[in-house]
Amino acid sequence: MNFTALRINGTNVYSGGSANGIPLAVDYIIPASTTRTVNYLDFSDEILSRNHTVVWTFADATAKTQNLNLFASNQQDCLTINTSGAAINPTTPTRLVGLTIQNTCGQDIGMTSLTMSWAGEPARRLDRSIILDTDGSNTYNSNNASGVPVDFGTNDLYLRNEDSAKAITYFQFNNSITPGLEFTLSFTMGDGNTKSVTFTPNTQAQYLTVNTASASIGGSGSRDLLGITVTNSGLNPISWITTTVSWAPTAPARLMQILRVNGANRWTGSVASGTNINNTDIAIPASTTYAINYLRFNSNMSGRTFSITFYMQDGSSKTISGIAPP
Repeated sequence: MNFTALRINGTNVYSGGSANGIPLAVDYIIPASTTRTVNYLDFSDEILSRNHTVVWTFADATAKTQNLNLFASNQQDCLTINTSGAAINPTTPTRLVGLTIQNTCGQDIGMTSLTMSWAGEPARRLDRSIILDTDGSNTYNSNNASGVPVDFGTNDLYLRNEDSAKAITYFQFNNSITPGLEFTLSFTMGDGNTKSVTFTPNTQAQYLTVNTASASIGGSGSRDLLGITVTNSGLNPISWITTTVSWAPTAPARLMQILRVNGANRWTGSVASGTNINNTDIAIPASTTYAINYLRFNSNMSGRTFSITFYMQDGSSKTISGIAPP
């Protein structure tokens, strides 16, 4: 790598190709009580993670040394990878979303490659990574098996110390992500060190909160289970696609007939306790609560205890047991 240009106050005062540590002939006059801006020092190759020393030599043979220590040492200690919001995208299940990266040190850091690893599934490939940094969005196309690095080439990631957290827009794979699959994400830093984190993406069921505190039996003939709400606590939509409702005692026999959610009938029919029903898909937006207006049965349901299992679009499920309305 060579030093190729020095620009001061809008004028190139040096152009060429000098190696590291070679003095340059620069004749530049700064009038008394005057400030000049060093617009840039230009190099023939990227200088991410390199610190520099500049020695300014004056006409009277005195010198001034300036250390440009822009980048942190042990850069891996400065990188925070936040996976708490990691999830499978509900509308594009080949995409892993919800991760962020941040520089938490007082100096800049850079990353030159990433590696995504997972156990088993030898046919799975990482196809694309879109990551934000100081300069904007960066797209890295690949076709990599588990544990194979994605080299950033001439488009290394750069995080200034003053930056807020930057989103990893998504990691895209060649097939749908298996719920419960564990990943290890590693970044190789500009100084050659590595930062890694192991995580399992949150499932849609983990973001589904079911509140049964106000559950009651009511409606005409005490046929309705009332007062239950469902909330999506995540940052992405989730979809509830089938349901199993059980109750005890089962005698005398009762049949469930209607599931009504958010003001609309999502299923009608006639099934016994423990039967899985294929309700209309119920998409719950992020940070949204829907009322289960009622579960309606064919006769009085007083004195029974209920269990409800919610099956989600990504294959995950959540069971709420011991619902015992007063």
